[in-house]
Amino acid sequence: MSGGVRRRWRRDKRTMDRLRLDALVERCLGSHGCAGKPKAQIFVHIDLPTLLGPRDNPAELAGCGDISPELARAIAFDADSVWNRIIDEPMTGLPVDFARRR
Repeated sequence: MSGGVRRRWRRDKRTMDRLRLDALVERCLGSHGCAGKPKAQIFVHIDLPTLLGPRDNPAELAGCGDISPELARAIAFDADSVWNRIIDEPMTGLPVDFARRR
């Protein structure tokens, strides 16, 4: 590792798991010069006010943990995203409605 990269890495407060997750999400979104856009099925859980912008609650990348609201919005509003709307019953958390949209 070069000196500049090592110093930048030490200033980054993210855990190794967070770095891996961020790298995976960046790869799935096609950044860093990917040839074409890889396809992946991921599940992002985000509340409606955060999705639309008035709130900045963390979202959840299923199986991995919390992600920033900015990253969740970038994933959600990507032109190739497929949305699965699941409405939960607030008291039990059980799904009561499901729909899919491109």
